[in-house]
Amino acid sequence: MAKAPDSATLEKLSKRITMPIERPLHRKLMPLLGLSEETLRIYKPAPTNLAYINHLIKIASLGSLSTTAGALLPCPWTYHLLGGVIGHVDHSVYGIWSSAYLDGLLQESVNAWRSLIDSVALYASQEELDGIKEAFITSSRYEFLFWEMAYTEESWTI
Repeated sequence: MAKAPDSATLEKLSKRITMPIERPLHRKLMPLLGLSEETLRIYKPAPTNLAYINHLIKIASLGSLSTTAGALLPCPWTYHLLGGVIGHVDHSVYGIWSSAYLDGLLQESVNAWRSLIDSVALYASQEELDGIKEAFITSSRYEFLFWEMAYTEESWTI
């Protein structure tokens, strides 16, 4: 938000960053999985998760607003797309999860980040466009690896 060029952009960004869109869904799913917030605090991020977090922090700290948007966009976009691909699932936990994304839980976030990138792209230098693309592709790779990490129950080997 500190990189917003004007107050209108700052206002748009604050909605993307300060509103915990998925948190209510997670709170709804945790009891169904036998989990509590206290239990989750015990766990540390797996290697891929930590690497993804560090990638986002690096881009947000050192990159421009547009490269940060490029790095953040793959997360809501892939979940939104997956909701459409998976559709409604007849399962007590996964059904609630998939329905939330199918019903457009992240549509507004996807539209906002894409709009920001699209508006910047109209006037951006080739270097800036390359930075956005690099950040987007790296985050997209981490999104894939994040799912792989969960599937394989990745943990620290030492």
